[in-house]
Amino acid sequence: MFGTRFNSPIRKLTILGAILIGLTLPVRADDDLDPATFLRPVPAGVEDLRTIETMAQQIAEKVVPCTVGLQVGQARGSGVLVSADGYIMTAAHVTGRPGREVLVSFPNGKVTRGKSLGMHTAADIALVKINDDGPWPFVPTVSFDDFPEVGQWCIAAGHPRGFQTERTPPIRLGRIVDIRDDVMRTDCPINGGDSGGPLLNSAGHVIGIHSRISGNLTENLHGPVLACLEVWDRLKSGEIYPPLPPSQFLDRLDRNRDGKLSRSEFTDGYYRELYDRLIERFDLDPEKAYPLEQLADSLNWKGSPTISWGRNYDAQTRTDNSLKDSRFVRGAEVTTIFKQLTRESADIAVRIEQNDKLVSLGTVVGADGWILTKATELKGTNTPDAQNKLVCVFGDNRKLPAKLVRTHQPYDLALLKVDATDLPTIPWHSDDKLPLGSWLITIGPKGEPASVGIVSVSARRIVGTPGVLGVEIARSETEAEVVRVFPKSGALAAGVKAKDIITHVFDTEVHNINELRGQLAEKRAGDIVILKIKRGDENLKFKVTLGQADDIFFQFAPTQFNGPLSSRRDDFYRAIQHDTVIQPNLCGGPVLDSRGRMVGLNVARADRIATYMVPGAILKSLVDQWTSTERPPEPQ
Repeated sequence: MFGTRFNSPIRKLTILGAILIGLTLPVRADDDLDPATFLRPVPAGVEDLRTIETMAQQIAEKVVPCTVGLQVGQARGSGVLVSADGYIMTAAHVTGRPGREVLVSFPNGKVTRGKSLGMHTAADIALVKINDDGPWPFVPTVSFDDFPEVGQWCIAAGHPRGFQTERTPPIRLGRIVDIRDDVMRTDCPINGGDSGGPLLNSAGHVIGIHSRISGNLTENLHGPVLACLEVWDRLKSGEIYPPLPPSQFLDRLDRNRDGKLSRSEFTDGYYRELYDRLIERFDLDPEKAYPLEQLADSLNWKGSPTISWGRNYDAQTRTDNSLKDSRFVRGAEVTTIFKQLTRESADIAVRIEQNDKLVSLGTVVGADGWILTKATELKGTNTPDAQNKLVCVFGDNRKLPAKLVRTHQPYDLALLKVDATDLPTIPWHSDDKLPLGSWLITIGPKGEPASVGIVSVSARRIVGTPGVLGVEIARSETEAEVVRVFPKSGALAAGVKAKDIITHVFDTEVHNINELRGQLAEKRAGDIVILKIKRGDENLKFKVTLGQADDIFFQFAPTQFNGPLSSRRDDFYRAIQHDTVIQPNLCGGPVLDSRGRMVGLNVARADRIATYMVPGAILKSLVDQWTSTERPPEPQ
């Protein structure tokens, strides 16, 4: 389990930790919570779920004020205060080296300064000390008597995608999947910007610091805090520990971590072939074992080493103690328990199809045929032909043609009407003040829990960014000439080409890039604009669907680490952020709380760690307004 290659006390705890799995009870601040709940491999029932929820709510309340944003030079990351006198734990790759100035931002708006101290390079953890005197709010670190265990429930906090003044650090729930030397893996989703944020156990103690992610949403890696506690004073003094290798390349070749290289330690394959090339090129003795320091001197590779934070983690190599996939927070064994909460809500979620393809979920909001869904997932519904191809598929497999009655841009909602009078409904729960850490269950079209998560950020305004055409425009004061059309853009799909000159957006004339931007400033991803274009001697018109700038212009598309995202995923007047993982075509469906109450509707899959839900109080008000008249409102 835990350990370093320096025969540390942490390694000595390995056997003891294994023996105590299933025996050590978490220390609780609240005697009302049953400690046995946190030891069960799978929750025993709904009451266990509610105990876990209470734990998450309690920890969220304590950790949010202590989770800070850090800026070190151009690097930005997260950190957590672990002492009243201002010591912060963060990721080593955030601070970079000791002795650097650090800007520290608190969720309450306070800003102060500190200095980076020592680093544990193997665990990717560093210390920062605030310059000003305390006391500061803090959360305690885990102790050697409270050894982290595989399967343990855990909470992540941090500032994904950077510190944002209008947002508290999002809270996420997970379980420890694997524990290895200098690294822990969880299914607790983290993202870029979370680096340095805390991972806490069910007792509210910091057990890890966020380090890195991969494309697998359940492969989230954290440096173990216990790796640092044995060398705490050395890190406080500014030491880099373990010492950096004389050559990063040679250090990676040292597969058995004994500080030496010899041909005998490599089996047939890539590493032996690589070492044989070194032997041949530098005339080394194939029978000799070379200490890394001596070999680096011989090869004249003694320059300033490049730090490679943390160690490689091979998720495919499972240990006997690794958590089963089915026991992840969103695994089959756990989500099955949530079916006890969703039985009464069966059939309120429907599939919405166009051309026999699922485009979104819908929520039954009126027994007489009213369905609410996400508007921008419905393609081309402003044409009569598309209207006839819009179908709602119910849990009993009934398929009913649907008519689009109206759309609502502020929340990206669409109200549909089907010819029915007996649809099942449940009332909206009208309180949008759900505590951080509260369970949320996304309902699928068969009434099953499609996915689960917790409230990460309280209801707030989600700021919008303008939608983009996906073109590069020449720098000119007199014309808006297209220089380049980007792949996967609405402009390319519509047929816009390089050297086209955009003359109008709708009926407004534009002469340069600034005027073009001005006409698009209030438009959002998913909106359709009409461009008038001059191509040679031709005057053409194109309908272009705007996209998100992230999806089109960035070299590393969000889907690389996030998975598919909603085309419209911002500019909502009020929404609750949660850590549920869903596909964009599952937006529009209902969301329940741990009491089985309908508390909202998913309106966007925003990124790896964020789904947005419109609160039930808002939805109830809108639906009552739209469906109360005898004559349905006209489409908008």
